[in-house]
Amino acid sequence: MKPSWSSVRADPKDAVSSLRSAALAPYVFNDSRHDTVFGVVLQRNLALEAEKRVTRLGGRWDALVEAVSIGLDEARPILGTGRLLVWERDTTIDDGAGQAMTHGYLDESDMPPWDTWIAYVDGAADSAGYLVSWVPDPFVTSVDEAVATNAYGALYWLRDSKLRLAQILATEGLLV
Repeated sequence: MKPSWSSVRADPKDAVSSLRSAALAPYVFNDSRHDTVFGVVLQRNLALEAEKRVTRLGGRWDALVEAVSIGLDEARPILGTGRLLVWERDTTIDDGAGQAMTHGYLDESDMPPWDTWIAYVDGAADSAGYLVSWVPDPFVTSVDEAVATNAYGALYWLRDSKLRLAQILATEGLLV
């Protein structure tokens, strides 16, 4: 099994920058948050393709193949070495509490590092949009502390949510 992008770059001694590579830094003037996250994921997958760690399938979305090209059987162990985190930008407060608890893994707004971003799901009329990221195992304990003390419920584990994405992944056996 090939290690995931984040697992080979995660350095517990450098929580601030080990998963914020300059090559993947998000473009801040996109039309939407979805486009911003898509751009980061696209660049990560192009880099993985250049490293010969994924292959393109062809078609419009052919660069976004990390999970598809490794297959579900290989994705399960990778997901078992960390957790999927949800962050709601519109309900967070920029107090720096999560940043302090995680020694910089989360930023002052509780945003996870962009090298770990997976998807942005637009909100419905009655809910906020949210960013899904993967937290590598070395950071799970400190992020769990930040989740437990998050005053506004803007930061939580996907597995503990009632989100539709959590239901789908649980059905596939991909939520640990």
